[in-house]
Amino acid sequence: DNLIFNKIEDLDANIKKIHMEELSLNFNIGIGYHGQSTIGDIGYKNLINSNYIESIENFESFKIEHPNHSQIKKANKMIEFSNNKLAYQMLYNGIESYKNEDYDKAVIWYDKALLQANEDLKFEIYSKKYLIAKKFYNNIDNYISNHSFDESISYLNYIFSLSQYIELDVLSKKVDLLHERADYFVNNNK
Repeated sequence: DNLIFNKIEDLDANIKKIHMEELSLNFNIGIGYHGQSTIGDIGYKNLINSNYIESIENFESFKIEHPNHSQIKKANKMIEFSNNKLAYQMLYNGIESYKNEDYDKAVIWYDKALLQANEDLKFEIYSKKYLIAKKFYNNIDNYISNHSFDESISYLNYIFSLSQYIELDVLSKKVDLLHERADYFVNNNK
């Protein structure tokens, strides 16, 4: 990590500049005893690589394939640990989809993460969903010009379903569309 503050303006401070660097190395060493490799070993590798979804699947398969194995209790602990981290992996998958501009897939990952998330993580997920809703809303005029009234209203409802924090923008645009629709009916004696 690298953190730099080039200018600090505070009459009471005597600090002119801060430059902080941090370096971290992590090692994970395993020892094998020439035992037969199992799906549980693959699950452990997935857990170490923060791939909790596959890790859980691997450990569950291990339990089915080896119901009397001496490591069943450890497999259960690994499943519990992975379940606690699952929401974070789903969030990161959503962030990756967002970076790749696959917004629909990002929303799916965020919604899955919400089912597993604690309150702090939920706030972050809601923030990510708001960014997608705002991105869609910022392009709403282009969408409306290429779609019917009903499709546009439906799309605005979808945008609102992504984030309640965009409600005022969505309602304002709906009112504009309804006024245009009413003007059309009045002008055409309908």
